[in-house]
Amino acid sequence: MNAAIEKMLTRHAIRRFRPEQISEAELQQVPETGLYAPSAENNQESRLVVCQNAELNEKLGRINRFMQFKGQNPAAVAHAISAEQPSIQDDFSILSGYYGAPTVIPRFTRDSKYRCEDAAMMGENMLLAAHFPGLGACYVGRARLARVINSAGESVPR
Repeated sequence: MNAAIEKMLTRHAIRRFRPEQISEAELQQVPETGLYAPSAENNQESRLVVCQNAELNEKLGRINRFMQFKGQNPAAVAHAISAEQPSIQDDFSILSGYYGAPTVIPRFTRDSKYRCEDAAMMGENMLLAAHFPGLGACYVGRARLARVINSAGESVPR
């Protein structure tokens, strides 16, 4: 079997991370593959932000988790994701939507008709790039639920 296809078939979400950071070479390689992902209308306007600040990642992860259940009872919307590696849908004691990952790479896309698809293509490229050298990664898509805050601190509709 082709090595690339074998990696595609064996890639899976990881929600348990070691605390140490990845190497600088790995750090450069993963986001670069996201930037080379296809985009609708070839707009190439998506951006990535790499964050390796544990305190900030924890705060953002808690916001991410909050957005999943905002205005709802978590138990009422729960459904099984993984018994082996529980998600915030399975285990309400998990307080970070980023699962304690030491490196977080949010994707930002232009407000266009295909923004979700653009972000997904970037994410898949990065998941595969992480899997090839044996890094764990998890696609987290709840960010779309967050509101954009402008420089005046006002919530802006998306």
